Amino acid sequence: MSALIYVVEDDDLMVEHLSRVLKSYTVKTFSNGLDAIAAVDKKVPDLIILDIVLDGPSGFALLNELQSYTDTSNVPVIICSSMAEELGELVDNSVCAVLDKVTMTPDDIRAAAQEALR
Repeated sequence: MSALIYVVEDDDLMVEHLSRVLKSYTVKTFSNGLDAIAAVDKKVPDLIILDIVLDGPSGFALLNELQSYTDTSNVPVIICSSMAEELGELVDNSVCAVLDKVTMTPDDIRAAAQEALR
């Protein structure tokens, strides 16, 4: 059974791109943090790929929510954001990688996911 990855991203083109790159995994997509949290309550994923700037609560709100529960605090998170450079110092142990949407390649995405899922 392949790993379950939640992609939380409100840009449809980026969702398509990430889904294509991660096609060897089971990928579920969410355009906002509220829908993602509701899904996590039903099924905890193996990995979350998270944009920070979202409609509604930010990606940081989702991170805080995940960290507040023991069953989700260890879910690895990859931040995928156009603000990646500014976020480098802000992230903590739950974030295993920060990818810059502007410069990341499909290989960067695959490598980060493989590393996070080890």
